[in-house]
Amino acid sequence: MDAHIWKVQYKFLRRLHPKKNWHWISKRYFKPDKTGQSNNNWILTDPITNNQLKKVSWIPIKRHVLIKYDYSPFNKNLKDYFEKRDIKEFDRNNVAYRQKLAKKQKYICSLCSKSIADRAEGLEIHHKIPRIKGGSNEYKNLELVHISCHLEYHKVFPARADILNKSQLGSVKKYIKRKKIIGLI
Repeated sequence: MDAHIWKVQYKFLRRLHPKKNWHWISKRYFKPDKTGQSNNNWILTDPITNNQLKKVSWIPIKRHVLIKYDYSPFNKNLKDYFEKRDIKEFDRNNVAYRQKLAKKQKYICSLCSKSIADRAEGLEIHHKIPRIKGGSNEYKNLELVHISCHLEYHKVFPARADILNKSQLGSVKKYIKRKKIIGLI
């Protein structure tokens, strides 16, 4: 795969600079690896931002682990096994900032106290203090919640409303949990 990408890069750079020789092109676009993953001096590098194209061979292969033949997700004794599996899957399929938020919350939705790693529902990022009220995009002000929980929360307390105190927040969480148990959201 890397050989194919190299050919495509070569053709593209030749087409991009038709009047320049290969020595000039290679000096401008190819630099040594800055990440330390390789001793390769021919890594395509953006001359302005210095971002480098990663090689396919640098990406580790992660095998899919099959569920054991006598295990069932409906068996309550194996709940921990399937939660660990879901967490691994969540970490593999999400970007770093979502992983960091999920780990901070112990993979639990802060509004309904259910798992956010089970992929049963989409997730959104909720600002504890709304940005309109002076909240920031820092990790300490963010939490990962289910879409339905987020919609229900803002249905009861719009972002432009006053900031909630702890007792109001607790009552909203109980309200959302009750609706989720009943199946209304």
